[in-house]
Amino acid sequence: MTRYGIEACHHCDACKWRTDSFFCQFDPETLAAFNSITYANVYPNDSLLYGEGEVPAGLFILCHGSAKLSISSGTGKTLITRMVQPGETLGLSSVLSGNPYKSTAETITPSQLKFVKRDDFLRFVSEHRDVQFNIARQLIEECESDANQIRALGLTNSAAERLAQLLLAWCEDTGQPSASGMRIPVTMTHEDISQMIGTSRETVTRLLKSFREKKIITMRRSSMTLHKKSDLEDLILL
Repeated sequence: MTRYGIEACHHCDACKWRTDSFFCQFDPETLAAFNSITYANVYPNDSLLYGEGEVPAGLFILCHGSAKLSISSGTGKTLITRMVQPGETLGLSSVLSGNPYKSTAETITPSQLKFVKRDDFLRFVSEHRDVQFNIARQLIEECESDANQIRALGLTNSAAERLAQLLLAWCEDTGQPSASGMRIPVTMTHEDISQMIGTSRETVTRLLKSFREKKIITMRRSSMTLHKKSDLEDLILL
């Protein structure tokens, strides 16, 4: 069945999106056991998966698409803390600890996710001890991502530097070589980007316009081409 432009896949062993990520590369027996306790669903963009402060009902695994984690202040300010890649989980630390979710999780584009109830997941982990290594890898990557986010927000001098760092990170993670530079898929709005680098939407729009005028980037409807990485790297070194 196709929903929101995605043909749903319910069986992990037949999944066309499988990667080398933490919860995709179990051995066949473990993968079958994991598949038996998960529920697949396709969500439209901007779907709320869970909210900050909610009791953890279970774990989400992003199969296809894109999602974001964000935190909010009492005054309504929002900061996007991490972009979730296919094969990664959402809510892992809270599911393990039983503490409330520390962030809000939402889809950015139409996405397929699998959900497993907390009790089922904890039982699965106790019965398949080799999975603990995958869990550790995921938690380590989350810690490193958080550290990078804190560094970018706390140790850079300007919004231009933070935006340059973000674009270079996208280039490293999802960039594809093209005749004119590195092509980067862009699924985030200017508002989303502003929430990632701790500035206003208007500032992001102004900076992207400046980057275009300086021939650093070219923008298309759903992608961006970075012509010379060194131009952005120079901004960070100033």
